[in-house]
Amino acid sequence: MSGPPSRTPADAEEYFIAAGLDVEPAAGGKSWVFSRGSGSVHLLDDSTSSLLPYLSRWRTIGGHARELEHAGLGALADGFTSEALRELARRGVLLPLSDFIAALRSRPSDGARPGVSVLSWCTHDRPEALRSSMRSFVSNAIRHGRRPRILVCDDSTDPQVAGANRAVLEREGQGLQASYLGSGEKRILMRSLIAEAPEISPAVLEFALFGLPGFPDTTGANHNALLLATAGRPVFNTDDDTLCECARLRDFDPDSWELSSAPDPTGCELFLSAQELRERVAFKDDADLLSPHEELVGACVGDLASAARTLRVDAMRPVFVETLLRRAGSVAVVASGICGDCGLADPRFLLKLSGSSRDRLMASEELYMAAAQNRLVLRAVPRLAVSGSTFLQAASVSLDNTRLLPPFPPVGRNCDGVFAQALRAALPDRFIAHLPFAVRHQPQVERSFAPGAARRMTFRLSEMVNVLVATWAARVHAASGPTALQDVGRFLVEVAALPGRDFLAFVRREYLAHLGRYAAELEEALVQHGEEPSFWAEDVHALLEAINGYPSRPDFCLPSDLPGAPGMDEALALCQRVVSRFGHLMTEWPSIMAAAQRQE
Repeated sequence: MSGPPSRTPADAEEYFIAAGLDVEPAAGGKSWVFSRGSGSVHLLDDSTSSLLPYLSRWRTIGGHARELEHAGLGALADGFTSEALRELARRGVLLPLSDFIAALRSRPSDGARPGVSVLSWCTHDRPEALRSSMRSFVSNAIRHGRRPRILVCDDSTDPQVAGANRAVLEREGQGLQASYLGSGEKRILMRSLIAEAPEISPAVLEFALFGLPGFPDTTGANHNALLLATAGRPVFNTDDDTLCECARLRDFDPDSWELSSAPDPTGCELFLSAQELRERVAFKDDADLLSPHEELVGACVGDLASAARTLRVDAMRPVFVETLLRRAGSVAVVASGICGDCGLADPRFLLKLSGSSRDRLMASEELYMAAAQNRLVLRAVPRLAVSGSTFLQAASVSLDNTRLLPPFPPVGRNCDGVFAQALRAALPDRFIAHLPFAVRHQPQVERSFAPGAARRMTFRLSEMVNVLVATWAARVHAASGPTALQDVGRFLVEVAALPGRDFLAFVRREYLAHLGRYAAELEEALVQHGEEPSFWAEDVHALLEAINGYPSRPDFCLPSDLPGAPGMDEALALCQRVVSRFGHLMTEWPSIMAAAQRQE
């Protein structure tokens, strides 16, 4: 279905969705339908109320009727389904798209927003990569009349490497105001925050900024230092192996933007080799990179909707619709796409591609096999998108640090994924916007996926934390803000305090639901595409077999990325320690950020 654009009441056919509804049984073959938005209650026949879960997309009455018929639920011959849908619309049970758009555009503007005045890097042990990245981004900013403050957050542990990074900052800062946050500076920051707010736990701050001994990846801790050092300001941050060179998808659409609930709103182009990427992708570095970030970060979604020429909503789901009706949402994070190394742990994302991205990948077995190993991708949204999902690759992002954001998990990979999960759970009216271009991601060492990686199940520490945060979110409705963030933290602390085997059983039970949904999505893809092409279907079947067998393994839900090679009891104790520490951090984070902002 092509997406419905924003519509006016004069349109011949209206689009409708069932959003914000609870159904409870009543007597006599009837049900009560409660609207969380209006507070109204409708008494409906069970045969009618049973249709509501299937009306979860914006469609016309006829479109909904055809979908119900396809699902085996429609009785179009006698007109029952169409008439039932019209009755739902007349009674206000279904939400018209025109009303949704009008409500969205009526949200009051937040007024003037500060510009992006900080350009930052989070780096670790890569002075040469940092030099290239800084030269590229700083030159772009100066070329467009900007004089940003420069900040380097460095979690390098080797004093010589840290010294080299300081030297890079001095040389490449080009006379701009520049700051360096290494280990010593973070210790000073800790002391100043505790002096400002003595109730802050030194142990919590230690974990926030330095992680735990033995964990080699403290990218999240470095990002926490960034948030504390820029409290009260929007900040642009990029990885130390990115360059300020941008590329777009071939099906880039400059004339529309969308509200999307898609788990991954991006599209992909894949490449046989690095040489083909160089030949096919036209990188440009002449545009003001910070400008599109500045236009969006902190912006009210209603303002964006008012300014849009064409607004696509076909990928919206009811939860996103309800959230925007209930609250005046704003953009917390603006993310560029990525071109070059994909930055992902495994190639399983290839199995679930759809639309033109899938068509391009499945054009040849040679391309599919190359993409499953070489990690090369041009990944971006085809049009500007504001997302209600948790997808985030934070290789090049701006953060609205004028308002509360969650902390990053200080240890482990995929810290941006956990950050996005916490944002969606505790601050559901703050969204991620995706820009329709990708920045160049060029690691110094060429990377590749292990052979057969698309067929294997993996479970990392970040997935454990994400499962627990999502469990809290599923049990709480309409919570938002500092209190919700603290509630998430207290929940993590409580779960982590369970006896070790009980803790593992809790995680396993919650993760099984995720595995079931994932397996169902893969099976649905097999049916949708008729198990073609066969080289793709073979990988999907192999992964499904791995999924089915994973829960019976002794290491089920024991993260594979824990440092060392701990036995089960030691691994459980370490997981519980991390989850508990992160819970305490989330509980204290609003106070920590408030203290940091007072110091600005």
